[in-house]
Amino acid sequence: MSKIFFPLRSNSAWFLKEKTRNALIDRIKSCLMLYDEIIFQDALYQCTLWERGSFDMMIAPHAINFDRNKTRFFNPGTKSALYVGQNGGEAKHKVIGGEAKVSYHADFYPIINEAELLNAEYIQFKSFDATQEIKNKAKQSATKDLKIPELANILPGNSFLKQKVLEALHIDSVIAYSLETPFVIDQNVGPAILWKNKETIKMHEGIIKDLFFFNWISLGLPDFTKVSWAKINKLRSSNAGKELRKMLEKFVTEIMNDFDNISDIKDATVIIERLFTKELINELFSMLPTKKEACFNMSLNLLPFGVGAVGGGIKDAVNLALNKRSWVSLLQG
Repeated sequence: MSKIFFPLRSNSAWFLKEKTRNALIDRIKSCLMLYDEIIFQDALYQCTLWERGSFDMMIAPHAINFDRNKTRFFNPGTKSALYVGQNGGEAKHKVIGGEAKVSYHADFYPIINEAELLNAEYIQFKSFDATQEIKNKAKQSATKDLKIPELANILPGNSFLKQKVLEALHIDSVIAYSLETPFVIDQNVGPAILWKNKETIKMHEGIIKDLFFFNWISLGLPDFTKVSWAKINKLRSSNAGKELRKMLEKFVTEIMNDFDNISDIKDATVIIERLFTKELINELFSMLPTKKEACFNMSLNLLPFGVGAVGGGIKDAVNLALNKRSWVSLLQG
């Protein structure tokens, strides 16, 4: 069974405003089609950054004392502050404050609640976080990473945001490792991942399936992220959706077995393109009752299994995809 993990820290930037939250929804929808199980970190993550400092905290579900059904977006120009005081007493000492440069209010619950998928068997909300020891080590590692000019220069925001981005990457990597699953990241964490992987390719299930979906979209095939939650639920639960994920598992296995021969991410992309085209042709030919019907503007020049070949004949392929038990029926949207 394939699975993907959505941690809060490494996805907090999606919750900055409605536009980025909508992009997160698209990301979740695509994962619903590509993975058997989706795991969301169940909590509320709040992070505020000022010109001269930052503060973040993870609030467990049982400790959230306000309406969790709505996402709070950042309002530029908003002033806020952090105060401390004795337990049970009035907070009197201001630690830091002023105009917030950015503030994240990250929680996956409102999205899945709106989608009416809280009780879906393939979605799990797990309430957990890294230990304080892991957080301390992550902070030390992030501080060390920030001393590398090349890395620091490609990260967004001021030094405090850069620090939080790197801490998120280190913490969520540990959690994902414990879950034995790849994890999703936002646009802030992305540059750090790319930089860390520049010397060596760290190929895993998440990257392979992302490359597959990018290839799928580039061919003009149906974009699952643009349909309703109800249709996503229907598609992923259908025989066609299940067969699509089985096919993807074959791709993952084949590419991982050929890892030693992959020196660049482009190599993996080419392999995926060829595997997908080969699967499409094999599936279509298996549906045809006679050899005569196999002549459908896709001749032997398709045998190299290139992207252009499928792109040129995709309409003919769709017209022949009549067997609803096959993943090919998904091509019809």
